[in-house]
Amino acid sequence: MKQFTVKESDRILIIAPHPDDESIGCGGLISLYPSQCDIVVMTDGSLGDTAVIPSEMKEIRKKEFLNAMSLLKIGHSKMMNYSDGELINYPACMDDIRFDLYSKVLVPYFKETHSDHIATYKSAVEAINRLDHTTVELWQYETRGATCDESFYLDISEVIENKLKLISCYKSQVSLYDYVSFSKSLASYHACKKGAAGRYFEAFIPVTGKENSDNDAGVLADLRRKNEILEKWMSLKVSGIELADYLLPRYKSIAVYGCGYFGKMLSADLEQSGIEIAFFVDRNKKSDESGITIVAPKDAVSADVLIISNMNGADSIKEEMNNKNYKDVMTLWELLIKAGTTNQ
Repeated sequence: MKQFTVKESDRILIIAPHPDDESIGCGGLISLYPSQCDIVVMTDGSLGDTAVIPSEMKEIRKKEFLNAMSLLKIGHSKMMNYSDGELINYPACMDDIRFDLYSKVLVPYFKETHSDHIATYKSAVEAINRLDHTTVELWQYETRGATCDESFYLDISEVIENKLKLISCYKSQVSLYDYVSFSKSLASYHACKKGAAGRYFEAFIPVTGKENSDNDAGVLADLRRKNEILEKWMSLKVSGIELADYLLPRYKSIAVYGCGYFGKMLSADLEQSGIEIAFFVDRNKKSDESGITIVAPKDAVSADVLIISNMNGADSIKEEMNNKNYKDVMTLWELLIKAGTTNQ
């Protein structure tokens, strides 16, 4: 087993996209070496719960972060307060960070799908690559599950409860998803995988320089499109406009194409307004934890409106589904525009 080692002389910088990522990914490391760790959180976390106004959520996440940091004698901690979900639009977001002061820098795993996580990884790599004669070790940590890459492991068994206490400080987030149980289970899994059942390991993956794919431009374009949709959606909410305000007077039965990220987000948003999705349409998935029926595009079903939540290929999907038994078919972006225009 390859061990992640920390020397007395090491100075460690942990960069988190959102307040809580540092504790989920590195809470054990922080608990073992608090005085050697500095923590920088890139965004304000204002989109942490779509049911809460972003300005209020921003203050909630800030208080939760300060509470977590107060549990240990952290070297230094700071929130950069970039808008949640928009970090990809700030390529110079790390220009003021003194990477040369650190021997180890930790960022999220490069394959994580959240745009802020990808932006954090890429911005740190690019900033460190600009340094002259750097000896900084760049590592990746996990926040979404175990990776398939070769990892180095840190035994955090003696501080596992401290890590869970750190995560528990983020009440707004653990109320939405049980990150406490998730993180404990992940640490137990890593230990079991290495023949140490009953103990707890954190896993860290070295950055080798081979991580970036050849389609970075496409990935960034998708992320910017995703951010555009989220920004439009949140601006409507801030203005007191709900998608249900547009849909309810016009349609009795509503179906959603795609039960991925935006499909589930749309379903949850409409459910809060008292609208139940009739069914999902999806080519790949057969069932969903929400219990909502999923049908294939070829199935003979009908609804008053079909909302296409997919970002990629939305126009071609719309053209295909226009020939089915739906009175109206629109993309999520078109719905956002119509909802905003109608309520102006």
